[in-house]
Amino acid sequence: MANFVVVVDPDAERRWQFINYIQPLLPPVDGLITHSCTIGNFHASWAVNRNAPISWVADAEGAAVIWGDAIPSHQSYPLDSQALRLLWKESSPTALPAFDGFYAAVAYHPDLGLTVSADHLGPQNSSTQEA
Repeated sequence: MANFVVVVDPDAERRWQFINYIQPLLPPVDGLITHSCTIGNFHASWAVNRNAPISWVADAEGAAVIWGDAIPSHQSYPLDSQALRLLWKESSPTALPAFDGFYAAVAYHPDLGLTVSADHLGPQNSSTQEA
């Protein structure tokens, strides 16, 4: 279980007002731990079980967080946040690579903006079924 919030806002005062308001509301049950990362206009906060698989980075190149396990199809282990940030920076925003696993992920590049993705549930095809 992970509850998270991500904010990209150039208005620092407004960003911090929101973060200070929402952060205490993130853990819906007792026993979760809260973490966060910030760089420039980007801030992410999350509440998770202490054993949850989380990878995050925030430095001069931007930030990235993976909640869960994002596993590329060509390998048997999950990506870490630095690898994800680089991969998404080099990918077309209209054709991001898909991953196996159960995850939600964000990457922020100061010059490119925010990229968000999550695992796809169900079959991966373009056909639709009618009820």
